[in-house]
Amino acid sequence: ISAIIVITAGASEATVVQRIVETLIGAACGLLVNVVVPPRVRVVDAAGAVRDLASRMGDVVERLAGEVDEGLTLEQAERLVEDMSRLAGEVGEVDRALLEAEESRRLNPRAIGTEPTSGAQLRAGLTVLEHTAVAMRGLSRSIADAVAARERRSDGYSPEARAALAQLLREQAEALRAYGRLVYAEAQVVTAPGAVRPRERELSALLEALREARVRLT
Repeated sequence: ISAIIVITAGASEATVVQRIVETLIGAACGLLVNVVVPPRVRVVDAAGAVRDLASRMGDVVERLAGEVDEGLTLEQAERLVEDMSRLAGEVGEVDRALLEAEESRRLNPRAIGTEPTSGAQLRAGLTVLEHTAVAMRGLSRSIADAVAARERRSDGYSPEARAALAQLLREQAEALRAYGRLVYAEAQVVTAPGAVRPRERELSALLEALREARVRLT
């Protein structure tokens, strides 16, 4: 492309050849620097971003559980809807971290020691969290609507029903955090191969507890 631009400008053949040689030298220098001083592979950073997002989601869900158990006000419910919406927006920031991680692997000798499928696993994990964030935003909106209706009618759910929902939400918060830890462990499978199986067992146990809490609520 550089040579074509020079030709269209009316330069001589010698200038065109010189331009091509300079371009090739620059490309070779860039590749050489990338090999001699390779940039850091950012897969672990991206995995940490996914784990932290899951942890923040768990924190918001756990706060929702505590306020549901105590009988939250409409103001608290609306604030939780805003927090859930903000978490859904943070998915885009984590997605950018995944793109940076994928780009850091290209022509990078340091990527030899990393799992080639880790990028796909992280993206799959982020997709799960994105769907969960959308679902939780809908749930928080439903709870806010129920609180508004309760305040108009001066009635509400029984303490037992609120306690059952709160327990379900607490189990979900723990499962979200465990899922983030599992995604992080899977991204480090080459450097820490023994870390995945305990995280899988932890998540499996929490999902079973979550199913039992759902049965109790029903």
